[in-house]
Amino acid sequence: PHIANAQALGANAGFNAGIKKATPYWIAGNLFQCLWCFSFRPSFKNFLYVPASLLAAGAFSLFGCHYELTNALRAGSTVQSKVVLGLLRFPISLHASWLTAASLLNFNGWAAITAISFEKMLAFATFSAYAAAVLGGYLTISTKDAGIGLTFAWALMALADKTSNNK
Repeated sequence: PHIANAQALGANAGFNAGIKKATPYWIAGNLFQCLWCFSFRPSFKNFLYVPASLLAAGAFSLFGCHYELTNALRAGSTVQSKVVLGLLRFPISLHASWLTAASLLNFNGWAAITAISFEKMLAFATFSAYAAAVLGGYLTISTKDAGIGLTFAWALMALADKTSNNK
């Protein structure tokens, strides 16, 4: 709904074009997250790679939306359009980053219930944490959006806290 509201504020043609390009990605991201809700069930615990993949697809879609909004923001000609695009981009960056971290967590959950050894599970978890840190850093720098890096950092800190408190 916040994208539709922003279209009503359409400051210029570039602004409207950016919103129009971002909208299919936003819809896809929400669709993938809805499908995740249906697939993340205890009865499907042997197939946790499915919800993890849906979250990853949702994150990818929302980062596509973020990319289009970033392009429109950089090309924006009015202060009003830049402010509105920045306000639109912020929650999408948080949500896309959170979905990325959640997909990695879901993939690790799937690894935990399979018959892989503890050493392989630990290696996969370590790889996931480093991949999240590198991806979060890259996306933060390339998009110049601190919300992405802060969300990745928050997710990794929460995971570290949970892990260190887990007996």
